[in-house]
Amino acid sequence: MTSTTQSAWQASHGQAIPRTGRFRRIFDRLWLAYKVYRERQALLALSDYELRDIGLSRADARREANRPLWDLPEIR
Repeated sequence: MTSTTQSAWQASHGQAIPRTGRFRRIFDRLWLAYKVYRERQALLALSDYELRDIGLSRADARREANRPLWDLPEIR
């Protein structure tokens, strides 16, 4: 079994990343997609008054909620 330091070194030097690292990255990305999906659905559930309060229109909320699942923010 490799240590975290060894795994980081391997990744930074272009060597194969252990399968657990790849699985973790995939899982993290899927979890982020799920959280963003839930946030977009919650945005749709807001009233017009609540949307105006945060500076959005109903059309803005629909546009955000209709973005594809893979269209995720880069920084979270």
